[in-house]
Amino acid sequence: MKATANIFSIIFHPSLLPTWLVFIILFFVNRDLRLEDSAKKLVFTGTFFFFTGILPVINVLILQRFGYITNLQMEDRKERTMPYTIGLVYYGGLFYLIYNSDLPDFFKALVATGFLLILFTLIVNLKWKISAHAIGAGGFAAAMFSYSWVEQHSMLLWICLAFFVAACSCFARLYLKKHSPQQVYLGFLGGFFIAAFSIRLVILFFQQ
Repeated sequence: MKATANIFSIIFHPSLLPTWLVFIILFFVNRDLRLEDSAKKLVFTGTFFFFTGILPVINVLILQRFGYITNLQMEDRKERTMPYTIGLVYYGGLFYLIYNSDLPDFFKALVATGFLLILFTLIVNLKWKISAHAIGAGGFAAAMFSYSWVEQHSMLLWICLAFFVAACSCFARLYLKKHSPQQVYLGFLGGFFIAAFSIRLVILFFQQ
């Protein structure tokens, strides 16, 4: 059971969930987006993964190498301040890169939301340790739900899958005793509501 919980924690890591979301939407949910061919979809998914997945991991490895953090788990909340701060730079750079592109507004809103979720995590973490996994899981579920609302797609199966992923991620953190129930539950709720409101507000901004 512990091995399974660790696998869930890795597969549904906050740095991977945005890429999973983009991949699912582009290749399974809506195949009629302006990224009309698979090559362009792969390029965008890869770019998204590079900024939100690869760069943050490299950043953490470098910080560990030079002694700024003791391990990849960053169990001491004070060690998380620098990785989160640098993560904001990566998301800001990605948003700048796609701001004037012809990508659907949802993906621009998704990047802006990722920035806000990291900022929320950083601010809370200054005083109280909160589960980044739970925040990411809440954001993932809210983003899938919001995409269904924005595009008027019937996505009950995918929404249920998103909440299942969120539940598995949160349960794994509790089972591994990495966080208290309060840190997980409040993390999920914070991630869900911030993402739900942010995605809609940013889309409305681009539609003006």
